[in-house]
Amino acid sequence: MEKYFKLSLSISAIVVAISVTYYFVLFPNINRREMKEVCMEMGQKYQNTYVNQAGGNKKYFDDSQYGYSQALDTCVFSGGYSYDEELGGEWERFVKDLYTNNNVISLYHPKENINEQWGDWATKYWEEHAQIFGDKK
Repeated sequence: MEKYFKLSLSISAIVVAISVTYYFVLFPNINRREMKEVCMEMGQKYQNTYVNQAGGNKKYFDDSQYGYSQALDTCVFSGGYSYDEELGGEWERFVKDLYTNNNVISLYHPKENINEQWGDWATKYWEEHAQIFGDKK
């Protein structure tokens, strides 16, 4: 009887170990894969809407990025636009959380009054951008 008890206890421990491994190792990877697919779809839709709704004097940059950000655990879109040169060359770049529609980071380049700190802000923006997208720019 004791032999069967030890055997059932060993089998139970193996089942628990397999379950824990699945839950903490395999399941998150499956979930992340699904999130990457969802984020690609969301990013494509946002890109189409974002560019199609361009109005007036905005010119959108053609180097947009979108996808799943593991650092933020959400879907993100990176893009930007400039105004016509007649307006002085203003432009803006941003990374947007596609679930909340809020900017995570942004960088605005005004047409005038660029100070010494602007270069530091630009460097910080691109560093944060690299972290959000996992250094794939």
